[in-house]
Amino acid sequence: MKVSLSVLAGMLLILSVLFIGPVAAATTGSAAITGNPKASVSITLNQTSIYLNLDASQAQPITNSSLGIVVSTNDPFFVAVTDNSGRGAGDQGYMGNYTSLYQTTPLNTKLASSLSLSGTTNGTTTAGTITPPITTVAQTLYTGGQKQGNQPLTTLLSQNVGYGDATLPSGSVYRIDLQFTITAM
Repeated sequence: MKVSLSVLAGMLLILSVLFIGPVAAATTGSAAITGNPKASVSITLNQTSIYLNLDASQAQPITNSSLGIVVSTNDPFFVAVTDNSGRGAGDQGYMGNYTSLYQTTPLNTKLASSLSLSGTTNGTTTAGTITPPITTVAQTLYTGGQKQGNQPLTTLLSQNVGYGDATLPSGSVYRIDLQFTITAM
């Protein structure tokens, strides 16, 4: 009789589970995931120090096209340039006497002609020519209307030097510091 009650209890348990049935699943909600990348721009230079052979006996202007600007962007952009030398308005845009900083003594001088800078149009990027002298007021060198991935832009530096430009003392060089800035439009 004990076995019958155990079997009966087991059968009742199984039947109660069958009547309860499986646990019903709740319906799930749906989600729409959206996004829009923010404008992203990047600029790098292939070098940070460029040498100009300032020789008055050579054909003028003295040029160097080794400065490469590389831009990456997912938005239309422009690249602007400014003089970042920290010198006064009359000296901006000119290569000036430099040792470890721009010198005013014993020789406060600059080259007679300002540095010229021009870009090279490359596919989807239009180049401009900077109106000398380059100052702390930004001038647009490049304008791009499409997304770019590591696009190289060749930039030409031009400097006239004449016999009237002073030779600097040992340890000094003529120098100008330029800053290139990329901005999404």
